[in-house]
Amino acid sequence: MLEGLLFISKDLLYSLENMKFTEDERNYMAGVLKKVIDVSLVELEQEKM
Repeated sequence: MLEGLLFISKDLLYSLENMKFTEDERNYMAGVLKKVIDVSLVELEQEKM
């Protein structure tokens, strides 16, 4: 499940360049997605232990 979240987050980050958002909207969404990726990576590390 976490791998799926990371994949979706990565795709959304790449698509931010093509979508028509204001700079503030892009920054907000990129920040949220970065947090999702960070939390997902921590969860993956904990699962491996």
